[in-house]
Amino acid sequence: MNEWTDIATGFYNKWQFPNCTGAIDGKHVIIEALPKSGSTFFNYKGAHSIIFLATCDSEYIFTTVDIGAYGRQSDGGFFARSKLGRALENGTNVPT
Repeated sequence: MNEWTDIATGFYNKWQFPNCTGAIDGKHVIIEALPKSGSTFFNYKGAHSIIFLATCDSEYIFTTVDIGAYGRQSDGGFFARSKLGRALENGTNVPT
């Protein structure tokens, strides 16, 4: 079995959630504004932040992590530009 199949099996056995290869979420991590950064890190909540996006398996162990996007990006925009998002879009990292 490959890694994707193992993760999917874990989600099914533990949570009865079939064909799931990860739980995903993003988090804005508040930072102090960098000098001359303008609105690059300014998010919709009115603070400066960087974005943390991660997936985990059924045992809450991180399987992918992408850190450092500008706070002004939406979660969907950040996901689309992330390594995982691009791989899924290209079909190069899709479970079989």
